[in-house]
Amino acid sequence: MGRNYLNPKSIILLFVCFFLLIFPVGAKENLSPYFVKITDATKAVKEGKQDQARKLIDEITKDFEKVENSDSEAGRQVQEKLALTGDITEDQLTQISLALLSFEKEQNPVDLDAEKEKLVSRLEPRFEALDMAIASQDLEAVREAYKKMNSTWTINEAVVRDHSTAHYGQVETAISFLRSSIETEPTNFDTIQASFDDLKKAISNFVEGTEVATTSSNLTLKDGIDLLKKALTQFQAGQDSEAAATMKEFITIWPTIEGSVSTTNPSLYTKVESESPVIMVKGKESEYQEKLSSLIAELSQIDTSASYNAFDAMLILL
Repeated sequence: MGRNYLNPKSIILLFVCFFLLIFPVGAKENLSPYFVKITDATKAVKEGKQDQARKLIDEITKDFEKVENSDSEAGRQVQEKLALTGDITEDQLTQISLALLSFEKEQNPVDLDAEKEKLVSRLEPRFEALDMAIASQDLEAVREAYKKMNSTWTINEAVVRDHSTAHYGQVETAISFLRSSIETEPTNFDTIQASFDDLKKAISNFVEGTEVATTSSNLTLKDGIDLLKKALTQFQAGQDSEAAATMKEFITIWPTIEGSVSTTNPSLYTKVESESPVIMVKGKESEYQEKLSSLIAELSQIDTSASYNAFDAMLILL
């Protein structure tokens, strides 16, 4: 049965509202009324009321000209997006929203050094606990320490994701490989430690600003699904080493292609992140081949032809 997903434009408007609630704008200017009017204009466009939508955009244009620093680089981008001709479209309104968010970010820049310090301070206790668990060679303690560490990372990952796609991908991949090493049988604590060291290095690379290799930006969710299908065929044929290598390739590109999943089906996104590292090392078992088949089926229901570029930009701006 097909799943009903939110239209990407609707998702963007929801995240604009989330932005306004969680990240209040600076005291100098309140941008909230602009987003409210854009929402109203979007509704008008959907209902075919172009005159009403035009009136709202004209009001935003006049009001924004009075905003302090509206002639800044990001401010000029807002004015450029507002200069609409012909019928107004939802895509154009989305671009105006993104430009406004970019302007807000420009006027209220994030202290990256402070955010890095915060990330390190929150991860350090988790890293120390995991180090101790690995040293004790207590697998259950390692699993518990990993779970707490991963939860802390998930809560605080935005500073990495929003500032460096390459570093974010490196950290996410390292976390997945660490999970795989923990679930590999027989347990090898030296391998677990080596994987954990790779994760610590990935975090250090971000904090220190070390340049890292980037994954091709031309990859799509379909490429990932094709890899999972290949891995399933290999596991079913008893080609376990080849299948594990294919799963490793999928895990490596996942941070690049995850956007269309996280924005449309967060629970599936979590499922992929949780299960794929374990499937990589246990895929020869029928139970995990069934899990892999389920991931393929659920991912295949997502419209891979849809464009999520605007939403990805929204995430970066947030």
